Amino acid sequence: MKRVNDVIKDHISSLATYFDKYFTSEDIEAFDWIRNPFQCVFSELTGRAQDELAELSSDRTLQIKFNDPVAEISSFWCTVSLEYPLLSALAMKVLLPFSTTYLCEVSFSALTAMKTKYRS
Repeated sequence: MKRVNDVIKDHISSLATYFDKYFTSEDIEAFDWIRNPFQCVFSELTGRAQDELAELSSDRTLQIKFNDPVAEISSFWCTVSLEYPLLSALAMKVLLPFSTTYLCEVSFSALTAMKTKYRS
């Protein structure tokens, strides 16, 4: 019988395989500007978005906000949405599916737990 550690290792290995299949290194590099808009290459964006990113990356006040250890990436992009609407919209299109997928899975798990013997 497999030990718990071996099952976890197998599961993580299979997840890594699926991530490599769905997210290639080119895909990951294309979104470097979302992870850190202050240290990135502008080549993947259109003209207006490149202009906004160049302006944003030179703003020292925003860089301080971005480097705040408590702040999250999604909240940073929400705060700059008025000043940089195009960049913020593009970033949120990339970031939002992960949170909504997570919420769906949590809700489904809660519903499944309610419908089982734990309900009573």
